[in-house]
Amino acid sequence: MLIHTIRNEWQTYRPAIATKDMPSTGALTYDAADVVTERLVVCMVDTDDAVVAPINVALNSGINHLEIRTHFKADADTATMNIFAARQDETSVAMIAEIGWTAGGQTNVAGRYFGAAASIAQYWNKTISKTNVDPLDGIVTIEFDTRGYNRFWILYDAIGSGDDVTVEFSGY
Repeated sequence: MLIHTIRNEWQTYRPAIATKDMPSTGALTYDAADVVTERLVVCMVDTDDAVVAPINVALNSGINHLEIRTHFKADADTATMNIFAARQDETSVAMIAEIGWTAGGQTNVAGRYFGAAASIAQYWNKTISKTNVDPLDGIVTIEFDTRGYNRFWILYDAIGSGDDVTVEFSGY
């Protein structure tokens, strides 16, 4: 018997984010990465205090392992993201990781620079893997087991001056 694992295509989750999300700059100043009591689904906000839609893995062929990669406007630019998760109907979120990205020299078809280095501060009880798909291509992805969680938010804590960051996801 032959078993095939279906890998989802790369999908853009948040394109060209130029302003950090936390703490938000709107009327409310949520900072879920640093304030545990603000780790609520309702606090997953952007700079205008509008809801940031989660990556919903249940809608993407039942992803059990989530993969993330980034791309930037310029080579050597940096950003720090925080990843949060919740199960359906939960009102609180779990912080999975804080990841610092640095762009490298490899570009995509639009001329944007892929994240080539990632440092991971992990808060998940399953290993978060960092993969350089091909050591020569300068593209790093991170991957982790979803552990039955189905909603994932990626919010930025820092973005290099004058840059913007796009985050994409895939999985299997």
